[in-house]
Amino acid sequence: MCVFLLCCSSEEMIKAAERSDKEAVADRTIVFHGKVLPASLTCVCSWPGKYESAWDALVTGSRSGNVSAAVVFLPEGSKDFGSHDTIPEEENLQGSCWCVPLYGKKKPWGCRWWTKWIANIERAHEEGAEMEVYFFKGMKSRGKVEDFSTAGKEHLRREAIQAKKRRFLQLQAFSNACDEGIEDLSKDPRGDSSSQYSREVQRLFLAWLPEKNATSWRHLKVLGIHRRPK
Repeated sequence: MCVFLLCCSSEEMIKAAERSDKEAVADRTIVFHGKVLPASLTCVCSWPGKYESAWDALVTGSRSGNVSAAVVFLPEGSKDFGSHDTIPEEENLQGSCWCVPLYGKKKPWGCRWWTKWIANIERAHEEGAEMEVYFFKGMKSRGKVEDFSTAGKEHLRREAIQAKKRRFLQLQAFSNACDEGIEDLSKDPRGDSSSQYSREVQRLFLAWLPEKNATSWRHLKVLGIHRRPK
């Protein structure tokens, strides 16, 4: 009987820890549903999330009422991660949910973020706010997608090239680079989350790729999806 009670207690402790972990994720500054401020002159509607410190500043400013932001981020562990929303019939798009036009197929992280983002964009438009779009450094106005006609295919292409990168990291060529000292490069992240090490790995990967694929990768790295408010 004592053993049984001990086991039940352990299971409850594990469940409590899991609940605590989920709550902790939901409270992190990177989890953001957007906050469009009424009568705001501008609204941040797109942001490259890899700039982590700047992202935290954006979210903090929005939550304090100083920045109007439509951007949404729902990481794993947050309430709406993995949730899918059906596409309204009037959109005339194929797919069981928004994942299909966005990514080419259903994704485990879901498309609830898109529904929330669109709602924020529509509200900002109603408020008459000027939409602000932020690009990666040096990539202003590059890599836009005007509609859904190619977005899913582009994402599938990106995934195919990412798979090639994973294979590259297992090749002897990369192992030789490690032997030559690449591992000694700094792994400390800069403002854009990259490091000396990650940039050198990327350079070697692009040099290894056929030129056509390398060009596609550079384009896909800055790919964004934009939809005009109704």
